[in-house]
Amino acid sequence: MKKTDFYRLLGEAVRYSPESENKYDQLQTFVVMRSLADLNAESFGRTSLDRFRNFFYSRRWEDTGYTSSIQPEFPALIAIDRSARLTNFMRHPGNIICPQIQLAVVYPNVERIEGTTPAACEALVSEEIYDLTEKHLLYVLEYIAGAVYASTDVNPVPAWYNSYRLMWEIDQGDIATFSTNQLETNRFVKDMQANNASAVINYIDDVSVNKLCGVSMDVVFCGVTCSSGINAAFTAAVDCCNQNV
Repeated sequence: MKKTDFYRLLGEAVRYSPESENKYDQLQTFVVMRSLADLNAESFGRTSLDRFRNFFYSRRWEDTGYTSSIQPEFPALIAIDRSARLTNFMRHPGNIICPQIQLAVVYPNVERIEGTTPAACEALVSEEIYDLTEKHLLYVLEYIAGAVYASTDVNPVPAWYNSYRLMWEIDQGDIATFSTNQLETNRFVKDMQANNASAVINYIDDVSVNKLCGVSMDVVFCGVTCSSGINAAFTAAVDCCNQNV
């Protein structure tokens, strides 16, 4: 699985988060950031171009037909690139790159905000926020755990899907059948289990101007990169050491 596929599944987890009477019981936003400091940036630093990318999703923005300004709402799922480990270098079947990504779910601690509070946010105490965001994080992990590498009768090119979403699409009549590549699927599941067997959940307290609280954890997954896809252009190379001056 590539990192962009992983981000797409995270965005889907937010998009298909079940609706609830209480807005805070449904995830509202997904965003990829460089660090938690980006939480202070306007619109989390995202623009209208993010509609067509896997790095951002806003329920409110989608509900308005992508015509409104980008105003992320909470609870929000955040993904931050931490590092990546390269293994199997120069060996078969290829380089294995294992990104380490910090996942965080946050919600404003309204009682500690000075000034305007984020729209439609309830005044939950920090302990309630920790419980709420931990529940959302576990849901996201369960959505990722349901990933399968599959092709459908509508899209024969294999891609990563959530298995329950595929079954839902069959019920809706969007697709008729799907076929799972069990080898790739099992490899992903095995890597996820091995790399995250003892993951640690950390607590976030009053981050950014919105005094965001929540939980976070680092997730590691691996994907085989057979080639960079870049070939040296020897015919265009210049011998800098033997030029006539």
